[in-house]
Amino acid sequence: TLIDVYIDDLLLNGEIAYGRPTERKALAAGQYTVRVYASGADRKAVEPLTGQVVSLIDGDSFDVVLLGSASKLSILVYAENNSPTQANMARVAFLNTVPTIAMANVQASSGTLPNIPNLYYGQAPTFMDAQAGVYSFIVAGINSENVGSTLELADNVQFEAGFSYLYLITGRLDGKPIILSDKVDSNASAIDPSAPNSQQAAKVRFINANSSKTL
Repeated sequence: TLIDVYIDDLLLNGEIAYGRPTERKALAAGQYTVRVYASGADRKAVEPLTGQVVSLIDGDSFDVVLLGSASKLSILVYAENNSPTQANMARVAFLNTVPTIAMANVQASSGTLPNIPNLYYGQAPTFMDAQAGVYSFIVAGINSENVGSTLELADNVQFEAGFSYLYLITGRLDGKPIILSDKVDSNASAIDPSAPNSQQAAKVRFINANSSKTL
């Protein structure tokens, strides 16, 4: 289902598809109300599907993520880590977006990653730096009744140095995961740290991680 997202009365983005991040937009620091609507909905005639107050800080980049099922939507907000990586390193984070899976556990079946924490549904991801290379993953999931199963499989995932990756755990078993990537550069190519800093506005992007066919 396509959705429209407003920050206060500003249309952040319209017709946002599942698994597709929006472009980042700069906003002044402060508190805003995020409201989510079905795409094309008349805001004067219908209530938002969900909403939340968010606090933005100058110089930080924030992800605003729509999670949940059609009957129980929620919004997750967290600050990204877009600092340069070390040479030959990539930055990786995993986000459990499956509402029926209380906890997910990621194991790298090829390649070596730092210890990945258990991923609780609705919890902000932990960013970690890992050696650039090719990885395969097995994701186990535990539901609310403490029953475990194989949740997701991913083969031959390429992580490049100087990039930040957000892996959305969605329950796919076809080896084709949804992974968002951003170039953040490495320390070897970063801006001269002795240069004067300039205060930047907050930046926000929205991620539709709700797979419901209808809302």
